[in-house]
Amino acid sequence: MFKSFWAGLLLGGAIGAALGMFLAPAPGRESRSKVTEAAQSASGKITKFGKRVHWKAHDALKAIKQAI
Repeated sequence: MFKSFWAGLLLGGAIGAALGMFLAPAPGRESRSKVTEAAQSASGKITKFGKRVHWKAHDALKAIKQAI
């Protein structure tokens, strides 16, 4: 029983260390870079969506004015 305890402890420690290395957060500079890229991408998408909504509303208003 004593040997299996130490074997389990060593195996668990090795698995924990490996998972820790893979799941650890990126360094600060890399994390900030990823956040900046995501924010810029979201900003571009929001701008495009806003322009589409603007022009659809413009076209709808123009059609309403012509119908009246």
